[in-house]
Amino acid sequence: MHKHPTCPICKDKLFGRSDKRFCSVKCKNQHHQIARRYLRNMVEMENQRRERNLTLLEGLMDARNDQFETHLNFLSKQGFHLEYCHLRKKEKSYQIYSCYHFVIELRTTGFMKIRRQMSPLFLKDEFYQRYIQDRIRWNYNVTLNTT
Repeated sequence: MHKHPTCPICKDKLFGRSDKRFCSVKCKNQHHQIARRYLRNMVEMENQRRERNLTLLEGLMDARNDQFETHLNFLSKQGFHLEYCHLRKKEKSYQIYSCYHFVIELRTTGFMKIRRQMSPLFLKDEFYQRYIQDRIRWNYNVTLNTT
């Protein structure tokens, strides 16, 4: 008994060409719309996790320092996902990841050394300088003279 292929959307039997995938244009459009929505949701979820990583690192980074050390378990409990950082280098005793303008050196012991690394153009940006001054004021109640 010859089994007819069915439309993945409405489950109707397909007739016509042997490579036909959908019974109608409506079903084909609906299939592609679902696929695009699924892909868009996946990308949005990954971007949210990357943004969460960045927010955590910015929040933990002292405004006056450009590096700190912590353990991976501590960051994981805060909601940090290392799998959403880019692996740049893998050595025997450590791995180097990047997350936007942060460089993360993960040792085999689980300890991490995190450094802020920015381009010279970004450091000269007026908006960034105001941001750092505001963070210093908020975190340390320091009054800065801006002249």
